[in-house]
Amino acid sequence: MRNEAILVMGPYPSPVHGFSIATQEIASAIAKRRPVRRFNLASPARSPLRAKLGNATRAVFGVAQLFWFRISGGKQVSLGCNGGSGLVFTYLLLLTCRSLGLNCSLHHHSYAYINSQVPLMARLVALSGPGSGIVHVFLADQMQDDFTARYGAVEGVALPNAYMVPSAPSRPARTGRIVLGLLSNLSCAKGLDRFIKLARDLRAEGVQFEARLAGPVAEEDAGLLASALTEIPELVHVGPLYGEAKNEFLKNLDLFVFPTNYRNEAQPIVIYEAMAQGVPTLSVDRGCILDQVGDCLEVLPDIATFDRDAADLVARLAVSERSRLAVAQSRAPIRLAEDAERAFSTINGLFGVEGRKG
Repeated sequence: MRNEAILVMGPYPSPVHGFSIATQEIASAIAKRRPVRRFNLASPARSPLRAKLGNATRAVFGVAQLFWFRISGGKQVSLGCNGGSGLVFTYLLLLTCRSLGLNCSLHHHSYAYINSQVPLMARLVALSGPGSGIVHVFLADQMQDDFTARYGAVEGVALPNAYMVPSAPSRPARTGRIVLGLLSNLSCAKGLDRFIKLARDLRAEGVQFEARLAGPVAEEDAGLLASALTEIPELVHVGPLYGEAKNEFLKNLDLFVFPTNYRNEAQPIVIYEAMAQGVPTLSVDRGCILDQVGDCLEVLPDIATFDRDAADLVARLAVSERSRLAVAQSRAPIRLAEDAERAFSTINGLFGVEGRKG
């Protein structure tokens, strides 16, 4: 067993967001296999200007940390790749790793530089040639394929977010009216307006259903939700949920509906959290979602198709295709376990000893 420490660099909570959670989780997973040193690249400042200045300062200290890590005998770094303007800091840190002869796994969590060509990412890829010691870590094969189509081939592996989600006890089969749910930071970007439209369409078709929302609502979309709650009796909003309350919400759903319109969506952890509770997903093809959902249940090609077809699909699942829904419900935790197994295999291959699982 190798005992050398791994330096894990990226944003750590707080603030709490997908990128900081991902850094924290990979550090925790590596710590079960190897000693870990953590370095937080995120500024705690709340104002945008102070945060940017703070992030720049943290990046400079990060370069110094890499030098100290190498002098003290360190050999391997895990680095989260920033999807926004902070990509310049990622490039600086990766260049330093390359200059010092440090092996680096670069973890991708965003489609921002995959959806559009970013010249700095192309330069970063140029650092990643054979013998560079740099391995790109993607969320799915789909993400690696999309990245390769944009920038060319790199040495890469897939590490799905599924390893972050614990399995849950199996639940009994549900009967009665179909229960739909969306749990997110509720906004139109994350599909709040489409979920409300779906509820309206189902009501117009006479489908027996419940539609449940959980999560904080974006200020700019609070009026939309308030109006919908008064107009649609089947629609309820239970507010923000965490921990066991969130799991309880998910396990009482028949179908998780996630009509995201967020351009840079990658691989939402909440879909895996629903799978853990035996809940399949109806979503749209953004980021890695098609790969993630697989056969559990349906990923429509785009928002326009969702607007046109989602109500008819749910209506069939509620009545004539209830058996299809039941198969997807039984399949969901298996799908999660398969992706988690692959993730742990990748973590072991990069950072640990084969056979040790989280």
